[in-house]
Amino acid sequence: MHFEIDQSIAAERGAVERTLRDPAYYEGLGGLPAIGTPQVLDRRESGATCAVEVRYAFVGTLSPAVRAVIDPGKLTWVIATTFRFDEHSAQFTVVPDHYGDLLACAGTSRYDVAGDGTLWHVDGTLDVKVPIVGRSVERGIFGGLESHVAAEARVVEHWVASRA
Repeated sequence: MHFEIDQSIAAERGAVERTLRDPAYYEGLGGLPAIGTPQVLDRRESGATCAVEVRYAFVGTLSPAVRAVIDPGKLTWVIATTFRFDEHSAQFTVVPDHYGDLLACAGTSRYDVAGDGTLWHVDGTLDVKVPIVGRSVERGIFGGLESHVAAEARVVEHWVASRA
Protein backbone atom coordinates (compact mmCIF):
# COMPACT_ATOMS: atom_id res chain seq x y z
CA MET A 1 0.00 0.00 0.00
CA HIS A 2 1.14 3.52 -0.72
CA PHE A 3 0.79 6.03 2.11
CA GLU A 4 1.31 9.72 2.75
CA ILE A 5 1.32 11.61 6.03
CA ASP A 6 1.53 15.37 6.51
CA GLN A 7 2.34 16.56 10.02
CA SER A 8 2.86 20.14 11.22
CA ILE A 9 5.66 20.77 13.69
CA ALA A 10 5.77 24.05 15.61
CA ALA A 11 9.52 24.45 15.27
CA GLU A 12 11.87 25.94 12.66
CA ARG A 13 12.93 23.51 9.91
CA GLY A 14 16.67 23.58 10.69
CA ALA A 15 15.99 22.81 14.36
CA VAL A 16 13.68 19.92 13.39
CA GLU A 17 16.30 18.46 11.06
CA ARG A 18 19.09 18.76 13.66
CA THR A 19 16.84 17.12 16.26
CA LEU A 20 16.07 14.12 14.07
CA ARG A 21 19.81 13.56 13.54
CA ASP A 22 20.68 13.82 17.25
CA PRO A 23 21.12 10.40 18.94
CA ALA A 24 20.18 11.87 22.35
CA TYR A 25 16.76 12.86 20.99
CA TYR A 26 15.68 9.25 20.52
CA GLU A 27 15.90 8.50 24.25
CA GLY A 28 12.86 10.78 24.70
CA LEU A 29 10.73 8.68 22.38
CA GLY A 30 10.36 5.87 24.92
CA GLY A 31 7.21 7.46 26.28
CA LEU A 32 5.34 7.28 22.98
CA PRO A 33 2.38 4.92 22.76
CA ALA A 34 3.18 1.29 21.87
CA ILE A 35 6.92 1.91 21.36
CA GLY A 36 9.69 0.99 23.78
CA THR A 37 12.71 3.25 24.21
CA PRO A 38 14.50 3.35 20.85
CA GLN A 39 18.15 2.33 20.64
CA VAL A 40 20.47 4.30 18.34
CA LEU A 41 22.68 1.72 16.63
CA ASP A 42 24.71 3.97 14.36
CA ARG A 43 25.14 7.55 13.21
CA ARG A 44 27.45 8.58 10.38
CA GLU A 45 27.79 12.05 8.94
CA SER A 46 29.58 12.69 5.67
CA GLY A 47 29.41 15.85 3.60
CA ALA A 48 25.76 16.68 2.91
CA THR A 49 24.31 13.49 4.43
CA CYS A 50 23.80 11.90 7.81
CA ALA A 51 22.81 8.25 8.22
CA VAL A 52 21.06 7.19 11.44
CA GLU A 53 19.98 3.66 12.36
CA VAL A 54 17.55 3.25 15.25
CA ARG A 55 16.05 0.03 16.66
CA TYR A 56 12.45 0.11 17.86
CA ALA A 57 10.31 -2.42 19.70
CA PHE A 58 6.53 -2.64 19.68
CA VAL A 59 5.15 -2.85 23.21
CA GLY A 60 1.47 -2.23 22.49
CA THR A 61 -1.50 -4.53 22.17
CA LEU A 62 -2.13 -6.59 19.03
CA SER A 63 -5.43 -7.90 17.76
CA PRO A 64 -6.02 -11.65 17.96
CA ALA A 65 -5.82 -11.86 14.15
CA VAL A 66 -2.33 -10.33 14.16
CA ARG A 67 -1.18 -12.42 17.14
CA ALA A 68 -2.19 -15.54 15.20
CA VAL A 69 0.56 -14.72 12.69
CA ILE A 70 3.05 -12.59 14.65
CA ASP A 71 4.82 -13.18 17.98
CA PRO A 72 4.58 -9.81 19.81
CA GLY A 73 7.99 -10.43 21.40
CA LYS A 74 9.58 -10.44 17.96
CA LEU A 75 8.19 -7.10 16.82
CA THR A 76 11.47 -5.23 16.66
CA TRP A 77 12.83 -3.36 13.69
CA VAL A 78 15.51 -0.93 12.60
CA ILE A 79 14.72 2.26 10.75
CA ALA A 80 17.70 3.25 8.63
CA THR A 81 17.39 6.90 7.61
CA THR A 82 19.69 8.97 5.42
CA PHE A 83 19.15 12.70 5.81
CA ARG A 84 20.13 14.97 2.90
CA PHE A 85 20.91 18.42 4.27
CA ASP A 86 20.81 20.31 0.96
CA GLU A 87 17.46 18.78 -0.05
CA HIS A 88 15.79 19.01 3.40
CA SER A 89 14.74 15.41 2.95
CA ALA A 90 15.47 11.89 4.10
CA GLN A 91 15.12 8.38 2.75
CA PHE A 92 14.16 5.62 5.15
CA THR A 93 13.91 1.86 5.12
CA VAL A 94 12.30 -0.27 7.81
CA VAL A 95 14.25 -3.48 8.37
CA PRO A 96 12.44 -6.00 10.59
CA ASP A 97 14.65 -8.00 12.96
CA HIS A 98 12.20 -10.88 12.48
CA TYR A 99 9.60 -11.58 9.81
CA GLY A 100 11.68 -9.77 7.17
CA ASP A 101 10.07 -11.88 4.48
CA LEU A 102 6.62 -10.70 5.59
CA LEU A 103 7.06 -6.93 5.71
CA ALA A 104 8.61 -4.29 3.51
CA CYS A 105 8.44 -0.56 4.20
CA ALA A 106 10.43 2.32 2.73
CA GLY A 107 9.93 5.90 1.73
CA THR A 108 10.99 9.50 1.95
CA SER A 109 10.46 12.36 4.36
CA ARG A 110 10.53 15.99 3.35
CA TYR A 111 10.81 18.94 5.72
CA ASP A 112 9.18 22.07 4.28
CA VAL A 113 9.07 25.55 5.77
CA ALA A 114 5.50 26.32 6.87
CA GLY A 115 5.31 29.81 8.36
CA ASP A 116 7.36 29.73 11.57
CA GLY A 117 7.20 25.94 11.64
CA THR A 118 7.82 22.86 9.57
CA LEU A 119 5.60 20.59 7.52
CA TRP A 120 6.85 17.01 7.78
CA HIS A 121 5.71 15.08 4.71
CA VAL A 122 6.16 11.31 4.70
CA ASP A 123 5.60 9.34 1.49
CA GLY A 124 6.13 5.61 1.48
CA THR A 125 5.09 2.09 0.70
CA LEU A 126 4.12 -0.64 3.11
CA ASP A 127 3.69 -4.24 2.05
CA VAL A 128 2.62 -7.01 4.42
CA LYS A 129 2.94 -10.36 2.68
CA VAL A 130 0.50 -12.42 4.72
CA PRO A 131 -2.37 -14.15 2.89
CA ILE A 132 -5.91 -13.13 3.80
CA VAL A 133 -5.03 -10.70 6.64
CA GLY A 134 -2.20 -8.76 4.92
CA ARG A 135 -4.29 -5.72 3.97
CA SER A 136 -5.85 -5.59 7.42
CA VAL A 137 -2.40 -5.69 9.02
CA GLU A 138 -1.20 -2.93 6.67
CA ARG A 139 -4.11 -0.73 7.72
CA GLY A 140 -3.32 -1.40 11.37
CA ILE A 141 0.37 -0.60 10.92
CA PHE A 142 -0.48 2.56 8.98
CA GLY A 143 -2.84 3.73 11.74
CA GLY A 144 -0.07 3.20 14.27
CA LEU A 145 2.41 5.00 12.02
CA GLU A 146 0.10 8.01 11.66
CA SER A 147 -0.34 8.19 15.44
CA HIS A 148 3.39 7.79 15.98
CA VAL A 149 4.28 10.62 13.57
CA ALA A 150 1.78 12.96 15.28
CA ALA A 151 3.12 12.07 18.74
CA GLU A 152 6.73 12.34 17.61
CA ALA A 153 6.05 15.83 16.23
CA ARG A 154 5.04 16.91 19.75
CA VAL A 155 8.26 15.39 21.16
CA VAL A 156 10.31 17.25 18.54
CA GLU A 157 8.58 20.51 19.49
CA HIS A 158 9.33 19.95 23.17
CA TRP A 159 12.95 18.95 22.41
CA VAL A 160 13.55 22.09 20.31
CA ALA A 161 11.86 24.38 22.87
CA SER A 162 13.87 22.91 25.75
CA ARG A 163 17.11 23.71 23.94
CA ALA A 164 16.20 27.26 22.83
